[in-house]
Amino acid sequence: MTRTRAIRLLIIVGQIALTGVVFWILSTRINFGSVLDHARSLPLWTFITIPVIMAAQLSLVACRLMFVTKTMAQEIPFPSALGLLFVGAFFAQTPLSILGGDVMKVWMLHRRGIAVSSAANIILLDRVYGILALLAVFLCVLVPFWFMLDSELLRFGSLGFVALGMLGIAVMMNLHHLPPHIRRFRLAEWVYDVGLSFSKIFIAPHMLAPTIGLGMAAHFLSIVLMFALFVGLNTDVTFGSVLVLAPFPLLASLLPLSIGGWGMREGATVLAFTAVGVAPEQSLAVSLIFGLVMLITSLPGGIIWFVMSRRQSTSMDDAQALGRD
Repeated sequence: MTRTRAIRLLIIVGQIALTGVVFWILSTRINFGSVLDHARSLPLWTFITIPVIMAAQLSLVACRLMFVTKTMAQEIPFPSALGLLFVGAFFAQTPLSILGGDVMKVWMLHRRGIAVSSAANIILLDRVYGILALLAVFLCVLVPFWFMLDSELLRFGSLGFVALGMLGIAVMMNLHHLPPHIRRFRLAEWVYDVGLSFSKIFIAPHMLAPTIGLGMAAHFLSIVLMFALFVGLNTDVTFGSVLVLAPFPLLASLLPLSIGGWGMREGATVLAFTAVGVAPEQSLAVSLIFGLVMLITSLPGGIIWFVMSRRQSTSMDDAQALGRD
């Protein structure tokens, strides 16, 4: 076994272990039978609302990806951007997690004729600006979040997120100041290009506003979806509470520490909403259903990837046959 494979295997085992540990901890404190009862009590209207919200959210994210791609390299049509998101979402549900999903997006952009380095640049920037959009949402609700909760862990966790976000912006804004003698290395040159591209968007209001705005709108729809699930379970939680607290589990699900965000999202949801009086069983039911919605939504990505792989294999076979002739 090569060193790279060993490291990859250790990462996967670690993700599986962390996911299992979080669910084990939750199972010792929460009645999972009650969680299933809550999930089964969802009314029909929630199952009608969910696809509409997801379609709108994916459309917004696809538009952001189109905008970033146009800024960095070339235009891609909306159906291609949407298909790319589906494939990325599908692989994000595997042990490869979000990183694996982003690698597949790079591969699909490369298939469209974009250089690998440029494609990696685009996907990284799209991911960074997606996180910055979540940071922007979080900053909008930080003050009520602070006064709503008595949990010191959540309070200082929120400050840590904001501090890391600001530090990340500062680092990204200075990457293009790498000295020439370091940029002669290929990786350093790519890092330089990433920083230059980030700054190009960040300092231009006509670029920054739609990039962050589309991301904030997409995150807002995730919050609306979570609120719809809480309402469907007949909880007393208000939209204001969900608006303030939902960014916390959304951020936790983005961390590539568990498989597809499972476990991290559930623990964060229970921790956050229990603090405002929601029963842990109801919070866990909402998070599990939310995760299942993400999983089901990603399934077309597997079909798209399979069809594309078959087409590529067929094209290679045809090329080899022509070569023999």
